[in-house]
Amino acid sequence: MIVETITASKARAFSIQAGLVLLVAVLLSVTNVNLFGYTLSFLFMPLIAVYLWPKEADLFLTYLLIFISGILLDILSGGAIGLWAIIFLLGFMTTRPDQRGPELSLAEWWLNFTMWMLVMVSVFFVLSLVVDDQIALFPLALMLVINIVIFPGFYYARRLVRAYFVEEDYG
Repeated sequence: MIVETITASKARAFSIQAGLVLLVAVLLSVTNVNLFGYTLSFLFMPLIAVYLWPKEADLFLTYLLIFISGILLDILSGGAIGLWAIIFLLGFMTTRPDQRGPELSLAEWWLNFTMWMLVMVSVFFVLSLVVDDQIALFPLALMLVINIVIFPGFYYARRLVRAYFVEEDYG
């Protein structure tokens, strides 16, 4: 009984930690950076947090936090309410961290993430057309490339934080 309580408590803690990272990513995603005459957007950044969600996290709390974060991003970005919530939930359900196998190398994580991002951006594009948002393809592609490029930084930051707080990395 005590072991089950500790395990459930750890699972909730993993969900809350991942939820806080997702919240920070959502807040950063609505910022733009002007660089050499181009406006860079980080709108897809929260998808990295969804993709790297800990596999030990409590599923109910995870779904709740992901849904709330999606609604928050919809509100902050001025998009259709529910669009990002659906994308985040679909993204999480397709990665299913609780079903991950053994630890992968960074190259394997990166390749898998790139393929997953191509699918998620396609879903975003289709859902945006359904809700009648006009999407420009060049900024969409640029946001995709930015996400793929910054993924290793998130990956290593996650490993460092988990090593510090958990003392070992479970994947």
